[in-house]
Amino acid sequence: EFRRVLFRSHTLGNSLRRIILSSIPGAAITQVKIKGVDHEFSTLAGVKEDIITIILNLKKVRFQLTGEEPATATLSVKGGIAKASDFKTSGQLVVTSPDQYIAEVTGKGAELHIEVVVSKGLGFVPREMLSKEKVDIGTIMTDARFSPIVGASYDVEDMRVGDRTNYNRLRITIETDGSIEPKVALEDSMK
Repeated sequence: EFRRVLFRSHTLGNSLRRIILSSIPGAAITQVKIKGVDHEFSTLAGVKEDIITIILNLKKVRFQLTGEEPATATLSVKGGIAKASDFKTSGQLVVTSPDQYIAEVTGKGAELHIEVVVSKGLGFVPREMLSKEKVDIGTIMTDARFSPIVGASYDVEDMRVGDRTNYNRLRITIETDGSIEPKVALEDSMK
């Protein structure tokens, strides 16, 4: 009896963890346009980072998208450090990681203009799968990690209820990127 209950607790915990990690929708940057840049292997005069580093930093920016259609956000910095909080967004798009560093504009008179497209999706999608048709010169497609879940784990421990000692407690730990509450992620995984 006890082994069967313990097995069911592990089965339930592992199933919920896998669903939470793979099936909760989220939003991510899928396209990037940087003024004066034709491809990701470029550099930009007056900007400390190269374009690949800027794109890697942009992938760390997390958004909450309320609508179903992709939304556009723009960033324009004329000197100093560019952070995710510098993005100008529409009403359906919210930056949930405002302190994320993007780049530093160091040159006098240098400017950094970035336009990103944020889309909804599930899990991880490589850039080759996001766009089957040709994109405009200057548009850089990016891999997208849509999942708002940073980590999920579970633990099964023995529990006593009254005089009975053959119960199990399932503890689930969920860490998110801020665009969804852990409680909501757990509730969505059980639908």
